[in-house]
Amino acid sequence: MDPNKALKNIGWVFVIVGLLAFNASYFLGNYDLSRAHFENLNGMTPEKMAALEGAGMNFSPGPETLPFGIDRDIVRGFEKANQALIEDYLITESQIIDLERSWETESGYKIDLNRLHSGSDWGSPLDSIRVSLFLEYGSWLDGREYDRKEPYEGETLSPIKKDLSIVRENIAKYGIIDQLGFQGYWIKDATYELLNSSYSSPPDKAPWTWFGITFFLCSVGGILIFYSGRKKPVSSQNDSVMSKGISNRGIAALLLGVYLIGFYIVLYFFQEYMVPFVRLSEPVSQLIKSQPAGPFFLYGLIYTLVILVMALRMWYKYRHTEYQKWRTISVSFFQLAFAFLIPEILVGLNRPYYDFKNIWPLDYDFFFESNLSALIQSGGLGVFMLVWGIALIIVGVPVMTYFFGKRWYCSWVCGCGGLAETAGDPFRHLSDKSLKAW
Repeated sequence: MDPNKALKNIGWVFVIVGLLAFNASYFLGNYDLSRAHFENLNGMTPEKMAALEGAGMNFSPGPETLPFGIDRDIVRGFEKANQALIEDYLITESQIIDLERSWETESGYKIDLNRLHSGSDWGSPLDSIRVSLFLEYGSWLDGREYDRKEPYEGETLSPIKKDLSIVRENIAKYGIIDQLGFQGYWIKDATYELLNSSYSSPPDKAPWTWFGITFFLCSVGGILIFYSGRKKPVSSQNDSVMSKGISNRGIAALLLGVYLIGFYIVLYFFQEYMVPFVRLSEPVSQLIKSQPAGPFFLYGLIYTLVILVMALRMWYKYRHTEYQKWRTISVSFFQLAFAFLIPEILVGLNRPYYDFKNIWPLDYDFFFESNLSALIQSGGLGVFMLVWGIALIIVGVPVMTYFFGKRWYCSWVCGCGGLAETAGDPFRHLSDKSLKAW
């Protein structure tokens, strides 16, 4: 057998075994929640635990292989606790009616919030929490007068009842849930943390072994496949690209596209389902920053490995073109060092996560107040990051564009461009070449 063909076949075996092991790892572990996992959540308090108990949260649903069902029970429990808190602390409709009566005048209503402190004046007294919440979110009503008691034409609520309803809604949403209960974004983060902290699997016992038979094996397999074609003449580099299913919209390409897009959607919007995959990247995370891996560490690791492996393919294919070789080196270096390693190392050193090549407005939250405060509070390094970011915007981009043209960033530095120039190269011929597309 031709040595190059044998090398290619070995490479495909490595890739297939690695992908099978990667996907099979999802079904090897189990989730075993306990009360302690809830108590250790960031932001959890005894009062909130009591609210969960009152809502009937099942703290120990028992070992499960898959997270589907457990996550829904967790979210449902938090939502029930929120509803119970609203019922406990929200001013009732009957109390709203009593308030209206206490503020009623001959011609309409005049709101006097001092009446809240003397509930006997209007019938049903409020407890201290209800009073404080109403004063916080209804202070804008104090002293307001209403010259009518009936709704305006086309409306169902009178002016005072409409305003009181707004206050009631704000108390429920921002006062009770945000201050006493569980916010929506917190529930989502907590669901991931609960599933992650309660998960155990064979890869946890041999992390580097599993990293080797998944990420490393796939990477080596890809390198062998591309290396096997290193002696292929330049004139035949693109032979059969239009006949291969993977590079010409065949079934293989469709399946690959569905898998990759689906994987990204789940990673971005349903992170709680990614725990088994995240665990496979755990040893690298511990090595780089001595912290647990997260969904976006997994994403960054895969992204970087794909660029590095496909960069070798670019090197072999365009080895006679100095421009392509240096551009491939450039995008690989910036992705590995600037986009992946340096930001993660900074996090490990308790410094702000910062990609030194990510320029506003691509780094859209750079001028957000929270980001600016975090940088300034981080001392000299944070201030340097702030100055660096501003300097890139007003000096770096104009100067580089003047001397090297607008593609200096997308083709030589940007991670998106790096992925397009490496992993996207085998599919470049599929782009629309028409004048309309141009």
